[in-house]
Amino acid sequence: MLTSSLLDKVQVAHGFCSEADALPEGLALPQQVHGVRVVQPCNLDSKPADGLWVSRGVAPIGVRTADCIPVLLAHPDGVVAAIHAGWRGVAAHIVEQFLQRQDRRFGRKWGDWRAALGPAAGGCCYEVGPEVLAALGLSGGKQCIDLRELLRQRLEAVGVAVDIVGPCTICSGGAWASYRRDGQAAGRNVAWIAPRRGSAVH
Repeated sequence: MLTSSLLDKVQVAHGFCSEADALPEGLALPQQVHGVRVVQPCNLDSKPADGLWVSRGVAPIGVRTADCIPVLLAHPDGVVAAIHAGWRGVAAHIVEQFLQRQDRRFGRKWGDWRAALGPAAGGCCYEVGPEVLAALGLSGGKQCIDLRELLRQRLEAVGVAVDIVGPCTICSGGAWASYRRDGQAAGRNVAWIAPRRGSAVH
């Protein structure tokens, strides 16, 4: 299991691991669809979501990935979030939309958040075509892109402290699940995070 030094500093329990590893008891995971919905576990229903956030209690939350970016977020008041961000999510600004809602509804400023971006397809291997590039605001023909680096730049531009954790999933030698590498046979990676006891009241 990998952890982020940035999140370790604020003493937030979290991890990036394989679904085959021992996972935290009571871990809540959403039904993911490459959308932009980020909800609290109490609002998980038949509708899919691509992220969870919690502001109190001790139950951990997480997301599954197999090349997409697992994003773990922590705020000083104890709020934490886990978001699944593939190219569609990055193009739709799923993380930024979440941060904007937190700012508008609860006054949690963008620059107070810390983000850890876990193992994901890297710029060494993640080849995409013109349609994906266009959706991301980039140009050119088929090429490899570093989606984590793009998201890191976007978040740092609005004041979020960012840590990139772990290798490219595609060329990790099987240590991390990769749909690009293994297709339907691919397993899943899990990123999880838990709020501190006695955290925020919202």
